[in-house]
Amino acid sequence: MSGVAIPLASPVHRREYYEESLRALSQELKSLGFEVTGIVDSLGKAREVGAQHREDVVLLVFLTGGTSRLARAVIGSHRLHGVLGLCQGLHNSLPSAISAMARARVAGRDVVLYYCDEFRRPCTEELERLGRVASAISALWGMRVGVISDAEVGEARDFEERFGAKVERVGQDALRAYVEKAPPELVSEGRERLERALSLKETEVGKLARVLRVYAGIKKLAEDRGYTAVTVDCFPFIRRTGVTPCLALALLNSEGVVAACEADLTGTVLMLLARALTGRSGWMANPSAIRGNKLVLAHCTAALDLIEKGSVVTHFETGSPYSAAASFPGGTYTIASLSYDFRGLAISSGRLEESGMLSAGRCRTQAVFRLEEGAAEVLEKAPANHHIVMRGNVLRELGEIARVFGLRVLKYGG
Repeated sequence: MSGVAIPLASPVHRREYYEESLRALSQELKSLGFEVTGIVDSLGKAREVGAQHREDVVLLVFLTGGTSRLARAVIGSHRLHGVLGLCQGLHNSLPSAISAMARARVAGRDVVLYYCDEFRRPCTEELERLGRVASAISALWGMRVGVISDAEVGEARDFEERFGAKVERVGQDALRAYVEKAPPELVSEGRERLERALSLKETEVGKLARVLRVYAGIKKLAEDRGYTAVTVDCFPFIRRTGVTPCLALALLNSEGVVAACEADLTGTVLMLLARALTGRSGWMANPSAIRGNKLVLAHCTAALDLIEKGSVVTHFETGSPYSAAASFPGGTYTIASLSYDFRGLAISSGRLEESGMLSAGRCRTQAVFRLEEGAAEVLEKAPANHHIVMRGNVLRELGEIARVFGLRVLKYGG
């Protein structure tokens, strides 16, 4: 994680006090991946350090009161919509932090605040959440995404502007060259990983080998070009090659190589966030049915590190080799969808009721979630068809990340 913590202090307060507070806090911030700058105690320093770190994930540390103006001077030149802030319950740190946040909002910016009772005492839970959020923001900001498609990527410009990102389109001929030269050891490793996670009883050796070469080719392509994530324009790929990328994506995601379906940049963003916030892959799926407060999601792939059990079967729409029909562990999940203009984020949470290939009339991996409320609101509020499912409840973290990137948040049922 690449982040910068900028301590702010007013010279009205005793230097010995705020230097001691920073010493107590610095080691914890460094353990979270932050570089800690020198103390900023004047507007000149604030403008200078703000300009120096305008491209970084910034954490403002409000050591004392009288620092709201310093915070705004740092924010003034920053490229992101918002920054993070950390305050405490002593020496007027909290009111200055609130003032900075409120005035930033008036100016069309934001400061996402985290609170410790006292910097010289442990604040583990709050700092851990701060660290997860900062790491997730760092994963998104400046990412490089390879879109495997012969068609132009319609949302690329909005995506690049919102996330300081770079989109590179890779034609199918370029991928085919990688697939044809797929390293045999990667193909073998992929098969071994599949065998450990999924039943291969319904597969044919030759067809499975073709699918695994696609996996090895995409993996080598992503490594060679230094992509943060990849996404494949699936249906043109299937029509051209006769095989699906479903198992390739399942394998890649389980190895930490974020890979999304259907050349979907909105889903790619949320798949990256799932990995950063939960340490596991997300599951990209489509809403397929609504039953009261139950939402049925389905898709033909699921990362191996997310599933409980499953089997390799043919693809739903085309009958091509191959897809995954899998089930998930029970528990609470977060469901999120990002709008095509990268301005709105819909979120909800729910408990998994059942999963697997529950119906022959939907994509192969299916899951039924009981939402707290508002499943029917998907019909009205969904910002996109693809929804990303994440293990656990990370609604709060997603809301905080949305504020940093200037996204409006809506909650199904909220």
